[in-house]
Amino acid sequence: MFIFYLPSGGEAGRVECYDKTPGVGRITELSDAGKRGYMILDAKKYVDLPTDLPSESWGSIVLSSPNKKNYKVWDETNMGSRFLFINRYHAREMKAYFAWMRRADLAAAEGNAAVRAELEKSWRVMQERMHEVGHAPRYVFGERSYETRKGEAQAALNTLTTGNVSYLLSVFAGSVEWRDDGTTHCLVDLVRLEGGAIERCGNRPVSVAVRSKMIDQLHDIVASDPRIFNPEHYATSNGIVFEILVLAALQRPASAWRLLQGTRAWYSGARVQRRSVVETVALVSIASEQFTFWGVECLYNSCRP
Repeated sequence: MFIFYLPSGGEAGRVECYDKTPGVGRITELSDAGKRGYMILDAKKYVDLPTDLPSESWGSIVLSSPNKKNYKVWDETNMGSRFLFINRYHAREMKAYFAWMRRADLAAAEGNAAVRAELEKSWRVMQERMHEVGHAPRYVFGERSYETRKGEAQAALNTLTTGNVSYLLSVFAGSVEWRDDGTTHCLVDLVRLEGGAIERCGNRPVSVAVRSKMIDQLHDIVASDPRIFNPEHYATSNGIVFEILVLAALQRPASAWRLLQGTRAWYSGARVQRRSVVETVALVSIASEQFTFWGVECLYNSCRP
């Protein structure tokens, strides 16, 4: 728990960090004395947030994953909470964080070419890691955690089969809630969607490398079992085939044709009302026997890491 003090009466502002119980005691003490402050609480999976804080008079922010279990009790006891989805760090922010960690070396690099060269080499390594696992500082700036995360992502990709790929595509479509099972995290990033008064979120591949590997894996699934195009066989009336093909087309145009190689016919089945990543009509050109995508409309940016 962090308590922020604003400058007041000639006293400098400051930030204090506490564990749960001592922090609650300190806030209660300050509130009883008529002091006002601001709280930031980190919601953890197996730790309940304190519920006896003076939230009516103290401002507060609760940081949490999308798992509602983390903040359910807090939300019920603090009516009027507003939810905001926050994107992961931008590449510029990651570079600024790297510069702050290596600030002593940056100062020394002013007149030392060797130090400057080492810094540039180190940053290139960080860029390669971001390309592989995404923009999460804990997995980029620690070598051991990076290797672990990279292995977790590959293991999750290796488990994709015709049977469970529909779940992953449902995550991209936003039709299922975030499942805090430790597997989706390394493949999918939650992103804030722009526009509208209601706070909304979507999903996208966590990194460029994961996106590319995901498309390759989907190709292997289609190549090994062409029946995936038969809606009667895999009950794809909810449009899972659309998701696979159009997600591929939007991320890497050439991959759509690659997925469709060898496919001669595709029966669309009955029309179903649904919410999807894309709205698409796929038409078969009888003359050329080629598939043509028409009227592709992105509902939100879920296709670029």
